[in-house]
Amino acid sequence: PRSAPPARHAGAVYAGRHRIRRGPRRRRRRRRRRRRRPAAALPAAVCFAAVNIAIKVLARKDDPAVIVVYANVLVIPLALIPALFEWVPITWDDVPLILGVGIFGTLAQFSLTRAVALADARVVQPFDFLRLPFAALIGWLLFDEISDIWTWVGAIIIFVAAYYVLAFETRRLK
Repeated sequence: PRSAPPARHAGAVYAGRHRIRRGPRRRRRRRRRRRRRPAAALPAAVCFAAVNIAIKVLARKDDPAVIVVYANVLVIPLALIPALFEWVPITWDDVPLILGVGIFGTLAQFSLTRAVALADARVVQPFDFLRLPFAALIGWLLFDEISDIWTWVGAIIIFVAAYYVLAFETRRLK
């Protein structure tokens, strides 16, 4: 008859059995999460469109700087909720990055608000979507982050759409 494994191996045996038992369940959960991702795109697109409409309406009476302040005042409490659950103490090394994100994010929001106030949203949005290829390029240059093929397919579609809108609007104005 076989003897029982030494007590020091009991934890490893249990962990191995537990891992084997839980493996397929985790894979199923991951597959379910992947299926939900496309479903999340529709509400995100609706919210994005609502924000652009709100910017266009507010821009009739308010300055773009005021709209940016309104947006930040609205976002801070909404961002605080998930931040409380995932909070990590800030180090001094993080301060320049946080300031950079804050400054450039505010400038980007101000620029987009000003562009939507001055031009039609259908002209502005394709250029706003150029953030995707630029983010992928910066990720590759600064962080050696390799994007998958679908990121670049999307970037090409965005570039072609932006070029088409620009060419069409230029011809229409002539």
